[in-house]
Order: sequence, then C-alpha cells, then structure tokens
Amino acid sequence: MSCKSITFVGVLIVSVFLLSGCGQNIFDSFVDIETDNVETLLDDAKTTADYQKALTKINEQLADVSIDDTTKQTLLINKAEAIAGANDLPDLFALVEVMKEVDDSSIDTTDVNLIEKVADLIGTTDTATIQEVASVLNLADGLSISSVSLSNQSLRTASSNKKLDADQQLLRGIYNLLAAVKNIDTYFIVNRDGSLTVRNATSTFAEAFNKALYPDGLAVNATKTSLYADRSKDAFTKAGVFDSEQMKQIDDLDQVIDNIETIESAYRQSDPSVTIDGTVYNISTDSNLKSTVETFLKTLTK
Repeated sequence: MSCKSITFVGVLIVSVFLLSGCGQNIFDSFVDIETDNVETLLDDAKTTADYQKALTKINEQLADVSIDDTTKQTLLINKAEAIAGANDLPDLFALVEVMKEVDDSSIDTTDVNLIEKVADLIGTTDTATIQEVASVLNLADGLSISSVSLSNQSLRTASSNKKLDADQQLLRGIYNLLAAVKNIDTYFIVNRDGSLTVRNATSTFAEAFNKALYPDGLAVNATKTSLYADRSKDAFTKAGVFDSEQMKQIDDLDQVIDNIETIESAYRQSDPSVTIDGTVYNISTDSNLKSTVETFLKTLTK
C-alpha cells in the first residue's frame, strides 16, 4: 500500500463532522451572545451582500472602544464568518472534501500533494482576505486569558474568561493553514511530487522563496508564513481532537516551514551551507537552494 499523504488529514475529516454536524452551519456554536442583531443578520444571510451588511454592522460595533474583551471576542468570531461569507470563501466542508481526496491517495497509486490541493481550493481568492480571517480568529484567541501562559499574564490586558471552543480552534487552525499555503502558492506552483516551479519567470528561486516566506518584507512579522504555520499548530493543539501521532504530523509540518525559513536566512546571509539536525546542506547556488528546499517539502508527501 502506498502512503502518499499527510496522515493527520483523516482525523481532521472525522473531527469536523463530529464537532460541526452534517448540514449544520459550522459557525453556529460561535454565536451565543446577542450583539445588537449581528447574529440575526448572520443567521439570515444567504448572499455575499447579506454577509457584507453584517460585516459593516460588526465593524461599527468593534469601533466602540468601550466594549469589553468578551464582547469584542464574540464580535471577532462573528467577523470571521462575515468576511468568509462576503467573499465567498471555501467553507469548512469544501476543505474536508480536499482533505478526503488527499487521504484517499494513501490507498492507491495516485500522487496527491496537500499544498497543491489546498492551493487549488483557494483559487484566486485575495491573499489579504484569507489573512484577515486568520488574523481576527487569532485576535479572538488572544483575548482569552486562558490562551496565555501564567508567566505572561503580566504582559496582557485582556479580561475575557471565555475560551475558544474546539470548533473555533479547528477553524482558526484551518484558516492559518490556508494563509500559509496562500503565501507559498502566490510565488510557486507546488507540483504533486513536492517540487517547486517559480511562477514569475523573471525571478530567481531565491527571490521568490524570500517573498513566499516574507510576503510583506522581512520587517513585517504579522504575515510571514512561519507565523501562520505556528498559529495553525497552536490552534489544532488547543482544539484537542488529535492524538499524539496525529499531532506529530502537525508538528512535522510546522517544523518543515521553520527549517526552510532557516535555510532562506542562511542563503540571504551568503552562507554556502546550512546545518539542520546534524545534516549539512549545500546552498551555495540558486539551484542548490532549490534542491535543498524541495528535500524538506517532499517529506510532507509520503
């Protein structure tokens, strides 16, 4: 039997259906506090215009500096739904279908690459839109006191005692994953075997690689690919739906992105090689850099 997929996707599929329920609005569990008819607008929304109307109302309420963190947290979760609906983003069940296709490849001889399939699902969706959904869910999570370790309590001002539930963390994990994939897909075609093709023929591999990891420049931490990967892992961990073996697969994905970030940094500083986990990799040329990066990406497709 050929193993061609990342193995945690199977449990993700099961978890989505167990947590969300077939035919149920996946955001239903997010809406449990009345906020001046925002929930009614979202419940009744059928078109992108309906969601845009709700989004406008949510933004008006978020502009009120007097609201407490619990109210703000709820509004941010509502905002994620409204942005997704207003921009006709793929829903959770569409992603499940992609994950199922990747998972099914483990029982046949067809190569299916997770990054490639997720990129196809995202399609031409604007990068900033996906990033905004991920960001508001991250902010909602950050407003929960329980999301910060006790050692960091003195550094925060949040006062919400409400934790994001498993559904919300699962969705947060997925949108951060989408944001990370979108960053890569903007600059590369990820082929089924894990190899990379630069989209812009006038760019070197190194130039495209830097932009894929730091789309808004080295000084902008908020949109770098490794941050989205880290937050995706954090959210899946908090969702608590994966066993230790499945979490290892998520850890591996996060680690690969951290490793290729280390590789890019070394190349940018004109280092001829980089050592990762005791292995020395030659990155002395653009071609060597490409080969090394692909070596790590290919480990995600088995």
